[in-house]
Amino acid sequence: MKAAAIIFAATMLISSVSVAEDVSYTYLRLNYINTELDIGPVDVDGDGLELEGSWAATNNVFVFGSYSDVDFDFDVDASRFELGGGYRHAVRPRIDLVGRVGYSTIDLSSSGVDADDDGLLFSGGVRSRMTDRIEGRAALNYRMMDESDNNTEFEFGGDFYVTQNVSIAAALCLGDDATTWSFGGRYAFQ
Repeated sequence: MKAAAIIFAATMLISSVSVAEDVSYTYLRLNYINTELDIGPVDVDGDGLELEGSWAATNNVFVFGSYSDVDFDFDVDASRFELGGGYRHAVRPRIDLVGRVGYSTIDLSSSGVDADDDGLLFSGGVRSRMTDRIEGRAALNYRMMDESDNNTEFEFGGDFYVTQNVSIAAALCLGDDATTWSFGGRYAFQ
């Protein structure tokens, strides 16, 4: 009887660990980011922090937001804020098509000179919880800004879950004039 109870407990523990979770749309993520801007004959590098989050309002609708602050070469600082909403459509268990629309603003400052710009963000992509420990994502992001050039970027990223809620996150964004990679941690509220 004691052996049966131990086997039952071990089976329940293994089955609860091996069941892959669905893609979470309620989370907070803190990233270290590194960006290289290609501005004509000059490349400008910068690094900083980004805080981003998302909240699932319903099973398919979510709101998102992010704030980043990057210090570039030549004493240039940039901060970006984005806020918007999105829709997910499950095409298969653990595979979602995702669309997002939002507001994007950026503020640049250098030696007492400030410049800012704002516009709209449009994004479409796919997210997949491939295993119980690995989630991947790919998206096409388009920012239509008022003052500066519009920007298209490809985003590739993933999360490795060390627990059911905590993951190590990494991403690469390849844009028209910028390459950004990020590394951080994410907490998913289940």
